Amino acid sequence: MSPTNASHKLFRNFNYKSDAEYVMKVAKILLTPVGVWPLYKTDSTFDKMKYVFQTSFIFSLMCFLLVPHIIYTFYDAEDLTRYMKVIAAQVFSLLGIVKFWTMIINRNDIKYCLQQMEIQYRDVESEEDRSVMVRHAKIGRQFTIMYLGLLYGGALPYHIIMPLVADKIIKEDNTTQLPLPYLSDYIFFVVENSPFYEVLFVTQIIFSTLILSTNCGVYGLIATSVMHACCLFEISRRHMETFLTSGTDDLHKRFGQIIVHHMRALRSANNVQTFYQMCH
Repeated sequence: MSPTNASHKLFRNFNYKSDAEYVMKVAKILLTPVGVWPLYKTDSTFDKMKYVFQTSFIFSLMCFLLVPHIIYTFYDAEDLTRYMKVIAAQVFSLLGIVKFWTMIINRNDIKYCLQQMEIQYRDVESEEDRSVMVRHAKIGRQFTIMYLGLLYGGALPYHIIMPLVADKIIKEDNTTQLPLPYLSDYIFFVVENSPFYEVLFVTQIIFSTLILSTNCGVYGLIATSVMHACCLFEISRRHMETFLTSGTDDLHKRFGQIIVHHMRALRSANNVQTFYQMCH
């Protein structure tokens, strides 16, 4: 038996749990508060009830933000300029809600993909292969953090700074008031009175942050899955390169292992494609 094959049999990745946690940590932090992180343990009745309550509550909050915003768009927008300002935020929020429900509907399929990723970290055959996987995981995490910075850096100032520099609202008693981050028409109650207005101002920013987290968490999972598929193809390529350079023992067995690695990479790429289609 060649030294390479011997090392494959002796190697065990005892850190596969921490490796998988490192890969998924950013997406987990973003998606857990909104209740759509797919690796929740929902075996018990209490966990299932908690999951249903959390997702229902978050969706109700999103609707509380978006529905009055839509009403304002269609009934209160005074000109094209104001209409264009509100419609962009509205479309982005709608896409966030669509991704929210996509994660819920396809939760089991996404959970399976993430579990397979953890299994592949567990079954890695050498420290060199593990290094390749960890290196690609770092790249995927960097992409996620970069997107997170761009998304929050662009959207949150829009919601916080724009109301501060926009034209003030003149009330009937000649006092002025900042416009809400999401211009809204709450039909059944008046929002201009303090302190309800200030509470609603902060609440809208928090709700929009939840929508941003959903968007960024989904794209973070896509980036992680893509880089994981890339690392499996690189591992397969590395094994092919060492096929004839590390000895001639057990050529049939080693060639079969290369085929297994390649098929695993193809399945992972297919999972990425399926995941991408589910989220769009």
